[in-house]
Amino acid sequence: MIDLKKKVGTRRLKPSPQDEVVPRMLDQEPLPVTPPGARRKIDGRTLRRTGRTQQFSTKIKPETHDLMLQIADEDEISLAALVELAIAEYADRRKAARSSD
Repeated sequence: MIDLKKKVGTRRLKPSPQDEVVPRMLDQEPLPVTPPGARRKIDGRTLRRTGRTQQFSTKIKPETHDLMLQIADEDEISLAALVELAIAEYADRRKAARSSD
């Protein structure tokens, strides 16, 4: 029969990774606070909550992208909302132009 008493306590346990991480976290600088009015990053969960689940990928000129970012930032809307507004405006103008012909 195997004597289990000899086996107990012979292994040395390694320190838990948590034991090493917590002291390092306490030594770090606190995370910066986002200033009021700063634009927060919008992630995929936010987009799904608004019903925007269809992916849209296209290539545009860098200056067009910069302008889109500037407008979206000034109006505090997402790029998706800006594209939707632009398409709606274009559709309205197109409809008006066709009805005047």
